[in-house]
Amino acid sequence: MKAIQYLIGMLTLLALLGCGGSDKSDARLNGTWKSNREDSVADAFRRDPRWTNAPSEKVARFRDIFGHMTLSYSNGVVTTRFKGEEGTLRFTVIERGEDYVVIRVHGGNQDRKESRIQFVDDDRGYWITTETIMGDELREKFDKVISEPDGAANGSQPIPSKPHSTSPTAGPRC
Repeated sequence: MKAIQYLIGMLTLLALLGCGGSDKSDARLNGTWKSNREDSVADAFRRDPRWTNAPSEKVARFRDIFGHMTLSYSNGVVTTRFKGEEGTLRFTVIERGEDYVVIRVHGGNQDRKESRIQFVDDDRGYWITTETIMGDELREKFDKVISEPDGAANGSQPIPSKPHSTSPTAGPRC
């Protein structure tokens, strides 16, 4: 009888620990985030002065990389939307600090890849650092999307960034 009570107690404890979710996610991520083209491109130009002299066609192609991606985080799942394509991946927060989290993606071509997310603008924006296929790092700014009071998703707008916000420390994204 005691063995059964012990087993039930242990199973209950494991279930409670497994369902907590606080170790695998971070409430600051929850919601929808949209790529901020202007801040992302400006950051790339600040970090790499070669862009100043790049041909306008190359700059235009580079600018077009940003501003299309939307990410929605909820309960350890991130849904990506990019130029009409949608995908879903699981993620785990593996490290967190006062103004950042590091996530590990599970599945897809990003399986086991880690990305550092640096929160800015009172957690209304973040910079994410990722690695390009050429091994370079690239940073992209995302702004939290707010919906209209009636909850209409098609009226959602990113929360505007504060001017002269603090930039995160080094590390670009791709």
